[in-house]
Amino acid sequence: MDERWALGDAGPLSHAGGESHLVRDVMQTYQVLMAAFARAVGTSAARMPLLRLLAVAGEQGVGTAALARALGVDAAGVTRTLAALVADGQAERRPHATDGRRALFVLTPQGRKWFEEFHERVHRFEAGVCAGVSPDDVRKTVEVLGSVRGAASGMEGA
Repeated sequence: MDERWALGDAGPLSHAGGESHLVRDVMQTYQVLMAAFARAVGTSAARMPLLRLLAVAGEQGVGTAALARALGVDAAGVTRTLAALVADGQAERRPHATDGRRALFVLTPQGRKWFEEFHERVHRFEAGVCAGVSPDDVRKTVEVLGSVRGAASGMEGA
């Protein structure tokens, strides 16, 4: 049994030690990566996809619903993150040209500069994390994780 989990007799949950624990290992790796990411890059990884979409949208901007759809997340979470970006001066809210009930969001010049620096820090972080791993193994890992994501998203109740 893995000593990290040796909290006593697990009874029927005991393992001989040779079993694969993909989900556990992926979750532990995720937790370690996200903590290291925040330290190295200066913000949570959760903002990265949203900032990237805002950067790509440019001056035309993009709405909350479109961002939520593109990210595959709840619009309420996007709204909170956008509010924080606006409060930080990294994004601004603009009225929609034809629909007064909607708003579009764009990066401010400060936000665009911050995103470009952030983007570079992300690439340096990823290079550092993968420094001891061959490019072929990185490619294979990305493929395997994509297959696991696909299988999990296709499961009943997922």
